[in-house]
Amino acid sequence: MKIGISLLLIFALLVSTSSAEKSSRLGINYGQLGNNLPTPPRSVELIKSLKAKYVKIYDANPGILEALKNTDIQVSIMVPNELIQNISKSQSLADQWVKTNVLPFYPDVKIRYLLVGNEILTNPDLGTWFNLVPAMRRMKLALKAHNIKKVKMSTPHAINVLESSFPPSNGTFRSDISAPIMKPMLQFLNRTKSFFFVDVYPYFAWASDPKNINLDYALLESKNITYTDLVTGFTYTNLFDQMLDAVVFAMKRLGYPDIRLFIAETGWPNGGDLDQIGANIYNAATYNRNVVRRLTAKPAIGTPARPGAAIPAIIFALYNENQKPGPGTERHFGVLYPNGTEVYDLDLSGKTPESEYGKTPLPAPTNNEPYKGKLWCVVAKGVANKTALGNALSYACGQGNKTCDAIQPGKACYKPNSIVWHTSYAFSSFWAQLRSIGSTCYFDGLATQTTEDPSFGHCKFPSVNPSQAFNGYGMLLGPVSSSIATPRVNTTTKSGGSAEDHCRIDRWSFVLEFSAQGWAERNLVWWRRHGLGLRLAAEGEIELFTANTTQREKATDLGRESEADRCGGGEEDRNCDMMTLGDGEELLRREGVVTVVAVQHARQPLYVAGGGLEVEDDLAI
Repeated sequence: MKIGISLLLIFALLVSTSSAEKSSRLGINYGQLGNNLPTPPRSVELIKSLKAKYVKIYDANPGILEALKNTDIQVSIMVPNELIQNISKSQSLADQWVKTNVLPFYPDVKIRYLLVGNEILTNPDLGTWFNLVPAMRRMKLALKAHNIKKVKMSTPHAINVLESSFPPSNGTFRSDISAPIMKPMLQFLNRTKSFFFVDVYPYFAWASDPKNINLDYALLESKNITYTDLVTGFTYTNLFDQMLDAVVFAMKRLGYPDIRLFIAETGWPNGGDLDQIGANIYNAATYNRNVVRRLTAKPAIGTPARPGAAIPAIIFALYNENQKPGPGTERHFGVLYPNGTEVYDLDLSGKTPESEYGKTPLPAPTNNEPYKGKLWCVVAKGVANKTALGNALSYACGQGNKTCDAIQPGKACYKPNSIVWHTSYAFSSFWAQLRSIGSTCYFDGLATQTTEDPSFGHCKFPSVNPSQAFNGYGMLLGPVSSSIATPRVNTTTKSGGSAEDHCRIDRWSFVLEFSAQGWAERNLVWWRRHGLGLRLAAEGEIELFTANTTQREKATDLGRESEADRCGGGEEDRNCDMMTLGDGEELLRREGVVTVVAVQHARQPLYVAGGGLEVEDDLAI
């Protein structure tokens, strides 16, 4: 009996030690989208200086792997997205990939993770989604064929693989991928004892709704702000844990409650465009230091749903990468500048005390509130490539509604007749029209935002006002590689009569129109009231309908306007079917294209009045 107890204690100690080791240090994502980055050998030295345990690269770059030989850094490599479809159908191709990209470096390079693609399920399905798990299986077989046993197989997901993430206990994978893709993937990860890799960015959740999400709560700085999930009773002190537990509950809902989490990316931008709130060095340092401190704590803290669990994580990113497209934040996630100097001090081992960090004061944040004033989008200084400007001008003028009318011959902005002048006008006009659906002032690096009005004489440049407009981010999304676009909504009532005849509108439609630049999913935060639901109607339409039109709720229950103001009549017993923005989410798909209605956690009611759909406050989509 004593021997049995001793063995049990030894086993428990080994498990405890293993967990502590997994949580002891973090890693860094090494992206290469820059034309001014240090060489791989120099980069590896810098990674060592950060005391990183892991490094993740987005390919199998032989120069980087060569530089990582005989180091103690555990390495994650990646199969490019574009190879997934072919690999899923060819074991010989999978074998060849491993032979070319793994065998020349293993085991001299501690390759420990092989990731198949990156955020595949975020992009539109172009024949890749349903090939993802088969490709993972073939790559696992290829590793086994070459007697490589220490490499775990997985694929990184953006948080928007979730259809519902709030409250955390309601975490649910999207209905279009849950059964056909996520369930077999979880089965594979469970069988191979691998991790569920997920990208977690509280920054984007906060930036999409800074009025309702406390900044300190997003930065893991909150001392007295908590949220309690009423279903589980779990109390959360930060947004980071909420997002992780939403994934945990989504996996549990499919029958896999114990698959370990691995944070493939997390971070906070150290800079951005003028219209991007909260992207600054102070917040970036604060967030990353707090994440490191939390995840390297001994014993491991875990999350409310998984107390004491060790969660490996990889900070995004090593460098500010100047060739990443999209909004300015995309080029400002680095902990290092391209010349190798620190943007701010960061020790990924978690051993540097806060007092040591304090010896180098951080610059005070200046953009934690939306920029108050007008902004314009113009050609960046120093741009002299007339061919590139001409292409950008043609593109901008081909989008939107009469974007470039004012620069046609004889119109107010035609003179001076120069490519820079005309393109600057086109940039501003394009951005002013399409920013609300996610377009950015970037244009392949040709454009920049300015606070100086470029208008001249009778020529008035269109502008945007960030404090009055949607900020361009959807709930819980991570960095993107292209401009985000979201639908615009037209509303038409589907019942006859006027407010004077009857108040209740039983059914109406949202017609969704997508920008030519692409799309991105948004978490839809709806609270179904009165049996309201969404369903696909004709091509391009989503209908909102009421399953029970006999239920009643007085407008006074919402504590807003009187029922007479709301419904156009004076009788107290008149009914209005309400749709309120709140908890719960809906997501619909049609022909592989994501069609969503999205809102920032506005928690404001929509209601029907005067025979039409009215929107209180901003409906941010």
